[in-house]
Amino acid sequence: MSENKKSELEKLEAISDKSQAIGEFLEWIFSSKKYHLSKYLTEEEYEREDNVYYVDGLYKKEQFKRHEFGKEELVPVSIDIKKLLAEYFEINLTKVEKEHAKTVAESIILGK
Repeated sequence: MSENKKSELEKLEAISDKSQAIGEFLEWIFSSKKYHLSKYLTEEEYEREDNVYYVDGLYKKEQFKRHEFGKEELVPVSIDIKKLLAEYFEINLTKVEKEHAKTVAESIILGK
C-alpha cells in the first residue's frame, strides 16, 4: 500500500487509543449517568408512520406530534457507539471487515 493511501485497518489502528477513550466515556455517560442522545426529527421523519425509537431499554413506536410553534421535536435516538466513532474518524467499517477477512485468509493460505 502506498504511503499516501492508508488501508482502513491502518487508519483504524492509528486512531484506536482516541476511539477507545471516547467510546469508554460514552458508555459511562449512557450507563452510569443515564443520559441519552436526542435529535430533531426532519420533515420526512415526521411524515413516516413507523417511527420507532429506543428509550430506556425499550422500543417505543409512536407518531410524534408537531408542536404548534414549529415542526421540530427533540426525540431520543438509539446509537451504535462503534458506528458513531467510525463516522467521526472517517473509517469505513465495511472496508475494515473486508480487509480483515483478506488478511486472515492470506494468513491461513501462508500457514501463519
